[in-house]
Amino acid sequence: MKRSDSQLEHILHAYVDGELADPEKRRLLVRMENDQSLRQRVCELRATKEWIKFAFEGETAPTRPAPIERSPLHDMPMLRVAAKQWPCPSR
Repeated sequence: MKRSDSQLEHILHAYVDGELADPEKRRLLVRMENDQSLRQRVCELRATKEWIKFAFEGETAPTRPAPIERSPLHDMPMLRVAAKQWPCPSR
């Protein structure tokens, strides 16, 4: 898929999801008036979205406790060595 195809696909998804800004939406609608394949792709995306909504209707996301966030420094071996109690040399 070319970059321009990927960008267009992103725009189409945003349009179907109702997340497209008005100026971009106008440009897309004008383009869709003259491009049957673009209109067909939008229809396919809308149908897919409806099937997904139907498939998960009434479902709830599983809940679980939030993971404990640990500092990345916690796992550094150098800090473990520095924190270890070393015997002091006799003077």
